Amino acid sequence: VRKGSDATVVVFAEMLDPVLEACSDLNVNILYYSTVCPFDIRTLQENLTGDKLILCHPFYEGTFADDIINIVSQGVALCEISVPRIILRNYGTKTEKDIHLGLDPASIKTKIKKFLEE
Repeated sequence: VRKGSDATVVVFAEMLDPVLEACSDLNVNILYYSTVCPFDIRTLQENLTGDKLILCHPFYEGTFADDIINIVSQGVALCEISVPRIILRNYGTKTEKDIHLGLDPASIKTKIKKFLEE
């Protein structure tokens, strides 16, 4: 979707728009996956920039751990922005739930910027 050099952001499904908004002024490579299974590891390997990988997806954290373990074990730092493995008991609109889970553009941007500074 977009080329950058500080890190690579892998985004899935409906997370694309919030990630594009969050990364509008960040120098990151953005890869969009429209399907999750099978995970296209080759595309990620060929397009990985920098030594930081950020996964943004609307699934439970750890969903792609098996798929990316080899990349992370090669010295690439990982940040995952996803649904925490907790029992969700809040009600509201999708937007309200995204804010609660930290999946809104402002929260995503804050998390990515913090990760880039590490």
